[in-house]
Amino acid sequence: MKRRFVPAVVLAAAATVAASAGEARSPWTFRQTLGAQSRVRIDDIDGTITARAAHGPDAVVRAVVTGRDAARVRVLERRSGTTLRHCVAFDDRARCDGGGGGGNAGPIEARVDFEATVPAGVAFSASDVNGRIVADVRSDVELSTVNEGITVVTDGTVRAHAVNGAIDATLGAGGGDTPLQFSTVNGSVHLTLPRRANATVDASTLSGGIAADRGVALVTHDGEYVGRSGTATYGSGGRRVSVRTVSGSIRLSAN
Repeated sequence: MKRRFVPAVVLAAAATVAASAGEARSPWTFRQTLGAQSRVRIDDIDGTITARAAHGPDAVVRAVVTGRDAARVRVLERRSGTTLRHCVAFDDRARCDGGGGGGNAGPIEARVDFEATVPAGVAFSASDVNGRIVADVRSDVELSTVNEGITVVTDGTVRAHAVNGAIDATLGAGGGDTPLQFSTVNGSVHLTLPRRANATVDASTLSGGIAADRGVALVTHDGEYVGRSGTATYGSGGRRVSVRTVSGSIRLSAN
């Protein structure tokens, strides 16, 4: 696989906390040694989430809180079975708030930016409301955000969903025959698979075009009234890949 790494400067920029947002409290840092069947999960409300591949067996999650109400924000770590979850809580709550599931603390001016290192083989999940997700890992991922986009590079399987944002995904040859899913409402999708992959991509957009690199067999069809759909074949086809957007274009590439 010709792996396309997300440049370090992009990862750093995604995790930058603006000084004008307020004083940053001491970072919350969690470190755990995890087995290959484990999962690291991060649920955020306002802030970026970035993840990199770890060089060892330890998963490390670091969170920086900024903003006028930073003192009211806590970052929690909870274990449920093989899943290690990190989330945001307000005031003295012992459970997650907002997008993480839990109560409503009312308007709070604060943001939490997460950085994680994830060992190979440990699955990674991230959800956000107002923030971008950037993941460059070597494991299965599930990513979702409402406002902002998703950038993912991995050798594992992917399920990625955005509402107002683009998705840029580069995949390796791992993950077996598990189906892959990419969807957004307002945004484009750029998917890159290995040139030697055997996969069948089902793509559709209501408002936008569908295009593919040379060497990727693509057949497109106009909808009866609106929209466009297409089927792209990598290699001999096989593994099912779903790519959906309502308002945006779709680009299918091979590396």
